[in-house]
Amino acid sequence: MYSAPASSTYSDIVNIEIVSKQNEYVQINYQNNPVGGSITNLDSFRTAYYYNRALNAPNSLFWWDTTDEHSTYIVNQYPSVNLGNYITVLKAFPDIVTGEILGVIVINISVPLEDIF
Repeated sequence: MYSAPASSTYSDIVNIEIVSKQNEYVQINYQNNPVGGSITNLDSFRTAYYYNRALNAPNSLFWWDTTDEHSTYIVNQYPSVNLGNYITVLKAFPDIVTGEILGVIVINISVPLEDIF
């Protein structure tokens, strides 16, 4: 889904995934291993205000200030490592034939600590 070298201008993207009503589709690298993060509690995420705003306004892009959040996305189960210091961008996408919303693209963008303070 997404692959960019560290020197790329896109290196601040730490996670891209798709969340649908039924599933979560995380990044997979060329060796078929998951990369980035996954959502620790999908049921809770699906009730979040910004996720639902994105679902209800598929032509809009929403950003969510998640710089103080440290437990929604897990990178590694053992030992437990979570994403932190990022903002989240959400955009719903419809089926091109029926217009039915298929899911929400979730992008986490790193925010360096020196930019926060």
